[in-house]
Amino acid sequence: MSLLEVRDLRVEVEGKLILDGIHLTLEEGENYILFGPNGSGKSTLISSIMGLPPYRVVSGRIIFMGEDITDKSADYRARLGIAVAYQNPPEITGIKLSDLLKLCLGKDPKDDFSSEEFGLIEAFNLKGFLDRDINVGFSGGERKRAEILQILFLRPKLLLLDEPDSGLILRV
Repeated sequence: MSLLEVRDLRVEVEGKLILDGIHLTLEEGENYILFGPNGSGKSTLISSIMGLPPYRVVSGRIIFMGEDITDKSADYRARLGIAVAYQNPPEITGIKLSDLLKLCLGKDPKDDFSSEEFGLIEAFNLKGFLDRDINVGFSGGERKRAEILQILFLRPKLLLLDEPDSGLILRV
């Protein structure tokens, strides 16, 4: 059984066909890269797999671990273990980074991080950001590091990365 199968997917936005006849099979334990020019539909495909509006599947199937999730909500898909890292992680006012990280770990916000978890926070150089609202005032690189740490804590079965190098600074 494949981890993900996309079968003859047709997706539209506001009545306009955006993706037409997409076929894709991803096997568990493998890494894949989807290349294409700007505007070719890579982000649309990722958002469609995740079940996000305004993208609407008009025909075809999305099968995750043997289950047809074509008509399932984005929340349901996330609970199955699908995660997406976007090009520009959003600012979320009113929620502290520490609370979100604990939620990703299945912890109560009042719980402490384990030494291993805190070690990862320090390795990502995010210790000083724990009491700040999510991504508010963060640089592009800080946003990406916070997002990647959230994903590590979630341990998804399928991770879809949209422009994963956006906002990062290469250190030589």
